[in-house]
Amino acid sequence: MPKPHTLITGINGFAGKHLAKLLLKHGWNVYGIDMQEKCMAPDATYFQVDICDHESVRRICDQVKPDGIYHLAGVASPAGFHLTPYNSFQINIMGTISVLDAMRTVSGSAVLLLVGSSTEYKTLDLHNSLSGKKPPGSDQFLWCFKICRGNHRAILCPSP
Repeated sequence: MPKPHTLITGINGFAGKHLAKLLLKHGWNVYGIDMQEKCMAPDATYFQVDICDHESVRRICDQVKPDGIYHLAGVASPAGFHLTPYNSFQINIMGTISVLDAMRTVSGSAVLLLVGSSTEYKTLDLHNSLSGKKPPGSDQFLWCFKICRGNHRAILCPSP
C-alpha cells in the first residue's frame, strides 16, 4: 500500500511541526509550506513560499499531489490581527483561497482540514450571515464556510 502524501501549510507553527512529526512517525510522506528559511520538521519535504502566492501553492499541489491538506497557515493571535489587520486578512482569507483553488484545480481528490481560532465564533450569527441579512465583517470562518460549503471534501474545524 503506498504511503499517503500530506501537505501541511504553516508547518513551522506550533501545531504544524507536531502534526508533521506524528504523520512522519506513522510513515506518511509529509510536505510543508511556510515562510521561514528552514523547516522545523527536518524529515519533511519543505517549500518556502508565501501562502498568498496562489501560483506557487498551485505548483506545489500539482507536484505533491496530496491525499490530504492540513491548512494551518495564518495569523492566529487576536493581538497579531489587531496590530496588522490588512496583513492578517490577506494571509487568512487570500491564503485560504490559494489553498482551496489549488485543491480544486490540481488536487481534486484531496481532503482538506481547515482550522481556525475559537475567537471566530464570538460574534458569529450564522443564520443571518448565511442568509445575507448581515453585512460582511471580520467573520473569517463565515467567508471560508461560504467558499467551502459546496465542496464535500472540505472540513471546517475550530481550534480550541
